Amino acid sequence: MVQWDSSGERWEFTVGGIDYAVHQNPIFDTSLIAKLPLVSEWLTDLDSQIDEEIRRNLKGWCEWTGEKDLVAIDLSGLIERSEIDVSYAYDDWGDLGINVVIQDGKITGSYAGD
Repeated sequence: MVQWDSSGERWEFTVGGIDYAVHQNPIFDTSLIAKLPLVSEWLTDLDSQIDEEIRRNLKGWCEWTGEKDLVAIDLSGLIERSEIDVSYAYDDWGDLGINVVIQDGKITGSYAGD
């Protein structure tokens, strides 16, 4: 079920245990649902590269054990730019999270934040 979160001004829904969000769009675009298999394919194909981005962003903060939890995927740019922003975290990282930006099936950036 897709729900509007007025406090965060975003649409939220969960499919297959993954939380998705769409920000700053007052009308939910249902065509996003049809693109979820493509998003899943990107994550599978890029898994080892995502690990490298996580390792790079954790350097100097903590030793990475190879574990990560997918927290949520922001689909706000999927329709217009074919871009997603994927959030990862893990208990060993404390309150630090790593985001990986993917566009057209390629990693275009990553960043860390708490």
